[in-house]
Amino acid sequence: MAKRLSVTQRRWLLSAHIVFSVGWLGVVLCGTVLAVVAASTDEVILQAARISVAILDRMLVRYLAFGTLATGILVSLLSQWGLLRFRWVIVKQILTLLATNHNLIT
Repeated sequence: MAKRLSVTQRRWLLSAHIVFSVGWLGVVLCGTVLAVVAASTDEVILQAARISVAILDRMLVRYLAFGTLATGILVSLLSQWGLLRFRWVIVKQILTLLATNHNLIT
């Protein structure tokens, strides 16, 4: 049986998970916007966009992805959802793991 969290602990953990997840999504969307802008402009802006995306990737995406994965696993293990109880939780964790693994390798 999983250890249960107090209401305050659960709120802090869920807040951390949301911050990591939304941050990760925001940085990925910024990279997407930079890629679209770079594809439709000249060479100088293309190089600047590539550098910006590389900086975002090195400085933020890897840590936000790992934070999302870690807090997601903790939320699953320490709540009524469980890590393997529901199919949607399993799918979500696998997708996050695959995306995190890709970010950690590249």
